[in-house]
Amino acid sequence: AGPKSKMWIGTNFNADFSIGDAAQAVDGPGPFLSRESSKTDHPMVRISAPLAPGKPLDGYIVVLRDSAESTLDDWLTRKNPVAELKQRIENVHHSLVVKTPDPMLDLTIPFNVLGMDGCWNKQVFCHGAVNWPSPYLGWRVCYGPTVIGWHDRVLSHFRTHADPTRFNLDPAVGDGYISPELHGRGFAYNMQEVAVDMLLHNFQWSGNLDACRDTFDRLSQILAFESRNFDPDGNGLYQNFLNTWISDGHHYNGGECTQSTAYNYRANRLLAKVASRIGRDPQPYSQRADRIYAAVQNTLWIPDRGLFAEYKDTLGNKLLHPSPELATIYHAVDSELNDPFQACRMLRFTKTDLQNEYTTPRQGRLVWSSNWYPRNFSACGLFPGENIHLALACFQNGQSEDALELLRGIVDAHYMGDVPGSVAHNLNGTGMSDGSPDFADTVSMYLRLIVEGLFGIRKDLLDGRIEIAPHFPSDWNHAQLQTGDLSLKFRREGDTDRWEFDSTQPSLRTFRFPLRATTLQSVELNGQPVPYRLEPHIGRCDLLVETSIDQPLTLIIRHGSSPPPRLPQIPPIKPGEPFHLSLDHGEIILLQDPAASLQNLSTHAQTVSGIASTKVGPHTLFLHVREDAWEAWLPAHFSIDPPPQPQLPSPTGTFRTIDISKSFNSDLASIHTLDYSSPRPKGISLTVARNGRYAWDDNNLAGARTIRVDDTAFRLSGGTFTTPGGIPFLTPAVGPNVACASLWDNFPNEITIPLSDSGTELALLLIGVTNPMQSRVENGRITVEYQDDSQSATLLVNPINFDDWLLAATQRENESIQFSDVNHALVQRIRLDPSKPLKSVTIRSTANEVIIGLLALSLRRS
Repeated sequence: AGPKSKMWIGTNFNADFSIGDAAQAVDGPGPFLSRESSKTDHPMVRISAPLAPGKPLDGYIVVLRDSAESTLDDWLTRKNPVAELKQRIENVHHSLVVKTPDPMLDLTIPFNVLGMDGCWNKQVFCHGAVNWPSPYLGWRVCYGPTVIGWHDRVLSHFRTHADPTRFNLDPAVGDGYISPELHGRGFAYNMQEVAVDMLLHNFQWSGNLDACRDTFDRLSQILAFESRNFDPDGNGLYQNFLNTWISDGHHYNGGECTQSTAYNYRANRLLAKVASRIGRDPQPYSQRADRIYAAVQNTLWIPDRGLFAEYKDTLGNKLLHPSPELATIYHAVDSELNDPFQACRMLRFTKTDLQNEYTTPRQGRLVWSSNWYPRNFSACGLFPGENIHLALACFQNGQSEDALELLRGIVDAHYMGDVPGSVAHNLNGTGMSDGSPDFADTVSMYLRLIVEGLFGIRKDLLDGRIEIAPHFPSDWNHAQLQTGDLSLKFRREGDTDRWEFDSTQPSLRTFRFPLRATTLQSVELNGQPVPYRLEPHIGRCDLLVETSIDQPLTLIIRHGSSPPPRLPQIPPIKPGEPFHLSLDHGEIILLQDPAASLQNLSTHAQTVSGIASTKVGPHTLFLHVREDAWEAWLPAHFSIDPPPQPQLPSPTGTFRTIDISKSFNSDLASIHTLDYSSPRPKGISLTVARNGRYAWDDNNLAGARTIRVDDTAFRLSGGTFTTPGGIPFLTPAVGPNVACASLWDNFPNEITIPLSDSGTELALLLIGVTNPMQSRVENGRITVEYQDDSQSATLLVNPINFDDWLLAATQRENESIQFSDVNHALVQRIRLDPSKPLKSVTIRSTANEVIIGLLALSLRRS
């Protein structure tokens, strides 16, 4: 029970009770089973009852935690409490019933519903039913309960946490702050953003205007707190501050971020709608939402890449960090921060730029959460919750095939762990469970994925609407879903689809189904022809039927037989090469090339042609295609590969060392003993520790968060250290031995080394300090300048050709030098124009938090 809990234990048969020490279990059964009572911090209750010869022991034991003794008496006097508990479980089980042609999927539903119920603890949901059973405000614990109809529990969860009498707030924090942990206040997480989103999501599903009125002022305070602390300049862009489940290993150094901005955009947009419904002024919230939307589109959207940046620095060179993690992508889609064309391009990034795993037994897909290195805790991992939310985003944008592929991977993961039927919160690279089952964040989102994603039930009862937009696999001929307040049945026979829907909530019902053919024979609602319309969307043509009939509905759709147009797979091309695309049928009536990836574009009825631009990377054209009644925007995905590099002759000559000792400004052992206190952002922010290290520095070769520097190999080299590749470098036996460049005030931003003579190649021996938050962005650059003032620049990008010196090497383009068991350097080699005399080489730090240490130079002379 633990010292802070009170437990009542009783039996409905005669028994003796005594208190023992659970720690005695290691001493064998004797002391453990003794009847002697003892006082201990680890109490356990021993129950013993005599068994007479030939007499069975028939009865039950009741164990209650933090309940009244009268409750124990009540249970002990019931006739059949076991049957009552079984019925309770059965009732919970039926909160969501799903029947499909996929038995593996169907079996996951009751496990997740019961797991969600296991996370409930009287007034609030806990972090997990098995591990971390703590009453946190977040993370995504209330979406699943909402879609299966547990509205009272969701309201109780929010009201319990938001109760202002729970404790006195620190005046420095101000109004609008809710501690993330129910029984504490020393927690750093900002769980308010997801809590607000979950509550507003619940209002959309319940339409509970009384709850809207009761919580409106609290929600308004929270949004004001968000703006005050995370958008202090009022430009509409917010800082992520430990605001998602995956955020443990994240810091943004005061940057302007997509995720928090998306949360606040949706919150303000929905709170404006709530205000209108309950007679409050919506204008402050709608105006703030408009400002947010304009800011994120103007500042964080990268048109050529088709992405929202992960964040933009507010310090230093104010870099855009162009490689978002999954949470940035799915939150933008979930919050409707982008249009469908933008969403399609962002979702493709998860297939082209992130590592994908293909699962057994049915070739599902799972995506790593980012491409950030080093892979410290939560900065990059294979997390079911992230893949579930990604799959939901694919369903929301109508990209059913991608969503279903992810769903297969998630279902497979339910059967690849210690608890078949339950998926853990963490997976290893094979898709096997590597974490805790019945984890609230994962279970909740899985239930939401099934109801909102696969079955496409989306409610906005604040507007009096329910949308039914399923995304079933094309080979399914039946499916059924039932929750506490609605049911949906589907049956297909040949070209005819039959849909049955019923809901206890009066609303305008909108049916949205993809047209299976280019023609439509008939559409009937409750036996009568019904008006409909067709709308073009990304990859599909939607059939829409709307009705306000408040009774069970049967919709019968008879499709035509001609299949819709499809695009062929497009092979990669290189800059300057011709591009050609042909349709087998249908007509192209419009084309969008949002990244201007092609030049000299020409469109005819069934063909597109052009010339590939120099914009290397994945691209998408959108073709508005029509045939008969069918119209859709078909995405044409292709890539422009880098042009082949000319085969240059190997540099000739011998490397000769260059003395750079006059430029040294530190020694290796001192780098992480300094206090890196400036520049740091004003106000609330998270960044690296004062010693310049990443806060979750768990993978250091010397041990978790352990800094050890051993430069003996340099010091004892006799003045010249020669790499395994045969390049000599001068390095001193004592004193300073590194020239550091950094945006920290401790060092200059750049170091310039004068050069003379000419050569064929310059080699630089470097060490780096960087972290996952500086991944896939320029960390620094090396500029070689010639006497004629011409220059050539080499970018240092983590983890392409630059990495952190206290961890295992991750960069692959340069030679890594493991100069001790716990430290490594790298050798950056730069080709030179031997016909030009050299003037200098400059090492410049361009990203915040980064240190570039130049240890030595060597020049290959002809």
